[in-house]
Amino acid sequence: MKQFVKLLIILGESEIDIELTRQELCAQRLFEPFTSFKRLDQNNKIKLGVKEFYEFLQDNQEIHLTKQQLDTLIKYLDYDKDGQVSYNDFIKTILPQEHPELTELAMLRSSYQIDKNVLLPSEIESLLNELLLCILTWRDSFEKVKIELLQENYNNYLDYLFQGHQQLSIQQFYKIINDIQPVKQETILSCFKYIDQNKTRFITKSDVIQNLLGIPFEQFVLQQQKQLQDNKFSSYNLSPRQTYLQISPRFTQLPKNERTISNIENILSLSTSNKNRNGKIISFKSHTQLPQLN
Repeated sequence: MKQFVKLLIILGESEIDIELTRQELCAQRLFEPFTSFKRLDQNNKIKLGVKEFYEFLQDNQEIHLTKQQLDTLIKYLDYDKDGQVSYNDFIKTILPQEHPELTELAMLRSSYQIDKNVLLPSEIESLLNELLLCILTWRDSFEKVKIELLQENYNNYLDYLFQGHQQLSIQQFYKIINDIQPVKQETILSCFKYIDQNKTRFITKSDVIQNLLGIPFEQFVLQQQKQLQDNKFSSYNLSPRQTYLQISPRFTQLPKNERTISNIENILSLSTSNKNRNGKIISFKSHTQLPQLN
């Protein structure tokens, strides 16, 4: 469970750090969202991809960036999840989430012309670069811990977190997490707000699955159904290679061409009543799967 809490802490701390950088950028008099977007969109493609972010970051700092890191950055900025960052995605993820006055002020500023290969005013260029690196660094750490967590049985974590409740308030969420490990209140609140993307002031399992773990809920349901089927199958102690069935010696008396699944089932239904009468029940080794057993 501590690995799960670690993921929550990274999420909460990252959202605080990212939000503070958003607010600092938006407070600058020369920051205007559309002009900043055009600075990134050097080729007027209307949508931004790996190439555009890579070139911007390289213009501002000589750092080695992998495609995986850039994909992580785009995944965070891609609000509508179509694989690229539009202007609408940009303003929804770059502008402050907790300071509507600053957001409104930035949106009211007049855009200005910026030519190709020309930088933004130095303070804006620097802060936009800082914000993108902040998102990239935090989300890279988040994704690494999440990948480790998803290799475990994360459904156990969900069961422990919700403890039979259909949904959790911020107070319930805070208490459950702090019973596992002390975590700062502002970190928990930041994490809760990120998971509660519908702003209902409650979170459900589906919120955690989709918004924290990044798993589409339909995919999660299919995984659960498969696990239930696997558990049901294993409860019969059936091996993928061989199946051991307790049956009557009568089966061995059948001709080989009559040793069918239906005959096995008929004999199985009589095996309990015939046990004392026929003596020792033997095992029959079969390479045939029996999915119809209930």
